[in-house]
Amino acid sequence: MIGFTITLKKRRPHSRYKNEKRKKYIYFLPIIIIAVFSVVVAGFFDEEETGKIEHDIDDIQVFKEINDFSAYYNPVVINGFFSYEKGDEIEDEKLLNLAVWSILCTEKKEKYELFDGELSIPEEDVKDRIKQLFSDDVEYKNTSTENIIFDEKSSCYSVPTMGFFSEYSGVLRSVTAEKDKTKLLVECLKSDSFKQDSSGKTVFPEAEKSVIIILKKSKSSYYIESIYEE
Repeated sequence: MIGFTITLKKRRPHSRYKNEKRKKYIYFLPIIIIAVFSVVVAGFFDEEETGKIEHDIDDIQVFKEINDFSAYYNPVVINGFFSYEKGDEIEDEKLLNLAVWSILCTEKKEKYELFDGELSIPEEDVKDRIKQLFSDDVEYKNTSTENIIFDEKSSCYSVPTMGFFSEYSGVLRSVTAEKDKTKLLVECLKSDSFKQDSSGKTVFPEAEKSVIIILKKSKSSYYIESIYEE
């Protein structure tokens, strides 16, 4: 008979508030955006560009990078925000949703910390993204939605990382740039209609509608001037 001894060590209870806590990060895009397929233009436009450029579908690739047009068209499609003219009043709740989804579609994984299944996004990041999307002319006051909660003590928004399913997925079909404006043609595909072929490749369904997003050049980037269905 072989004898042996097992030594058990009591684990210290975990507390998110202890100084020795380890930060946990998550690459949240694949988790949050279930069945949302984002695409972007491979190139960018120079500030001095005045000519007209067309980008067909062959020049567009699956979304991988940040700092592109996905920051503008993805939150529009995900939130079903299909009608807008600069100067229109936008509810704070809608602005919050648009800004948060713009952030989730573009920011790197290391930027936000995960606690108990929720991301913590600073207030200033949300407000900066609202200005990027709709210019400095848009006014916004901190608010909360059904899923996105603002905490006054930390000045952060808590965003759940799971349990969301967008009705539409946006596919960028073409980009037309002329002078200080850029026109995005975005097709809206039913998210539950994506399928896979025998090789495991994603088969895109037919677009249910198309949306035009007009971006106007600002000092450092773009902002949305108008949105309408084609």
